[in-house]
Amino acid sequence: MKRTYFITLLAVLIIAGAGYLAFNSTGVIKYISVKGTADSLSQKIDSVNSVNTSLVNGIDSLKKKIPAKIERLAREEYGMARRNEEVVKVKVVGD
Repeated sequence: MKRTYFITLLAVLIIAGAGYLAFNSTGVIKYISVKGTADSLSQKIDSVNSVNTSLVNGIDSLKKKIPAKIERLAREEYGMARRNEEVVKVKVVGD
């Protein structure tokens, strides 16, 4: 009788402890949720850092006044052309 009571009590305590560890505010489920959010934010940070590096490199090349970079920017972004050149704009029609 005492042995059955002890085993039942032990099982209830183990189940209650596991439930507490899984579902409390700092439990396993919360940890998994926070870890997923942290991984997502880490990927976004890496992406933003990559874009920032690209922009810094572009700014540096313009600060150094590299003629080819300045000309490409003027042509692509502002539609500029040299004298006696004609700018042709292509309009893409949707599928």
